[in-house]
Amino acid sequence: MGVNDWKLTANGITCGISGLALEGGGGSSLIAVRDNKEYKGSDAGSRVARLKVGDGEFKASDGPCEDGSKGTEDVQELSWPDAEKPQDLEAIDSVPGQDGHYVALESKGRVYHFSVEGNTVKVLGNPADLPNVSPGDNYESFALVKHSDGIFAVWATRGQDGTPSKIRTAKAELDASESIKIDSESVKEVSFSAPASSFEEGKGEVRHVSDLKIVNDGAVLLSSAQDPNNNDGPFASVVFNAGKFPDGGDLAISEEPTILGKFTTGESRKIEAVVNLSEGRQIWGTDDEGSGGSIMTYQTS
Repeated sequence: MGVNDWKLTANGITCGISGLALEGGGGSSLIAVRDNKEYKGSDAGSRVARLKVGDGEFKASDGPCEDGSKGTEDVQELSWPDAEKPQDLEAIDSVPGQDGHYVALESKGRVYHFSVEGNTVKVLGNPADLPNVSPGDNYESFALVKHSDGIFAVWATRGQDGTPSKIRTAKAELDASESIKIDSESVKEVSFSAPASSFEEGKGEVRHVSDLKIVNDGAVLLSSAQDPNNNDGPFASVVFNAGKFPDGGDLAISEEPTILGKFTTGESRKIEAVVNLSEGRQIWGTDDEGSGGSIMTYQTS
């Protein structure tokens, strides 16, 4: 797969990418979440998929992306167990120090700890609610980072237009077979708004945080998106180096976040997933609604 160019992964409204996590350390395989939910009595849409992103040509799926369906050798929809399916998964990250383990977040603030065994998801423990969830909150981002004093969860309300996103951090505990536990007493909060110059005025609502991850050096990798609230776009997105979450310190947002990539409504990309690889490489993923989901391997330096 080439660097700095977009590749379609799967086509159709059930095939958007709303979150990405590394499967293993190399970056050649990713676990993606999709924001499918029950609709008109059907709940067949896939929740979790595996994307293989090696150096060769990527073979996209024609969709639809349904639970357990095999699209191509590079796109595999994983099977969710018989337990109640999550509704509107919007973010995912791998669990530090636990290979094959992930935490995914619903838009309403519920988190799921699960492992991936072959092509099947195994839910561990019970779903848990984030601390400090308020009625009407909408969440699209979640990250886990290991510091010297333990694992921290990082998540954010999406924010919209004149309402900033609230980015929160807290200590987290993850037993290999149990629910994630997030310490409500340790929650800290900062605000973020995409600079006004990031998007064209009048082209749709600005969603200040559509995903985030913490890079190895503590940098806050963060995406913002503009959405006219229809399935055809046009969309716009910006990816920022937005601040720092250093080991032993608090998360701090830069007054002038650095733009890593910008995509206007002419390009119509709605980035909802970011993940860091190594040596300045990242993968960004889109949920382009009716146009499915695409990924880009981006070289930042």
